[in-house]
Amino acid sequence: MFNSIRSIKTFTIIGAVFGIIVTLVGMFFLLFDVLKDLDLAIIFASLVVFFGSLTIGFSIYIIVFASRTDDETFANNRFILMLFSLSVGGLLTPYLLMKLPNTNVTTTIQPRVAISKGYGTSFFASGLATLATFFALTLTSETGLEAALTGTNKYAYIAIVAVSGVAFLWGLINVITFFGKQVDENFEKEGNTHNWMMVISTINLIIGTITLIWIIINSVLSIIAAIMDLFDRRRGFLMAILNGALIALRIAMYCFIIYTASQCIKGIWSKKGYTYGNYQNLTSRQQEFNNSRERG
Repeated sequence: MFNSIRSIKTFTIIGAVFGIIVTLVGMFFLLFDVLKDLDLAIIFASLVVFFGSLTIGFSIYIIVFASRTDDETFANNRFILMLFSLSVGGLLTPYLLMKLPNTNVTTTIQPRVAISKGYGTSFFASGLATLATFFALTLTSETGLEAALTGTNKYAYIAIVAVSGVAFLWGLINVITFFGKQVDENFEKEGNTHNWMMVISTINLIIGTITLIWIIINSVLSIIAAIMDLFDRRRGFLMAILNGALIALRIAMYCFIIYTASQCIKGIWSKKGYTYGNYQNLTSRQQEFNNSRERG
């Protein structure tokens, strides 16, 4: 079991590193292309830096989480992995969900603290990088900062400064609040510090909940698309049988994601460790699909 989890941890780290590389390369080419048009360069460059640095921040957190946790902690806190994997594009989320042991698990990390740390560092870095990019481009432009904030694109510029400024401040608040040697003790101890941490972490959990709801909606749409494939008449009889088994497996996988995401929402809002069960239908559908392939 743990050997399998170790391989998943390695794959997670490699995938996150690869995601960082792809993001950096994409940012380079996008910025190189955007800066050719000086009229809208500041707007698009700021957007590229904001979302690119946010993606890199989430990827770095995934690497740190996977490299510093033991196998049991890694497996039992899969909802945190799912949340941050989705935040960098969602490509690893189904893989991690399918490969991690399909068994009952109990959360062993305080989700409020873990999620707040990840969001804090990522929003802080993203907001700071965007502000630095914006002011660097405006101050070095021919028109200058004052002309930029009073020109035709002033509302877009103001929005960029406002959003990136809020992200920077929100990240800074989270970093100050949730980093330190006694964070877990302070969180469990009743008092003003605990109340403050609860307020900040609640807002972060709302952000996380919205992300998990997006997973559920996307999975529901994928199930609808899979059902529509059943009515494809271009397939032969044998392919129809195999396709039916494959679609059943796809539906079971997406139902598993919906089930896990809904349990994750309950888990991140629970005060203490939350136990959520396995999804038995997935294993049976996998076996049915394998049997249909052998018969084919």
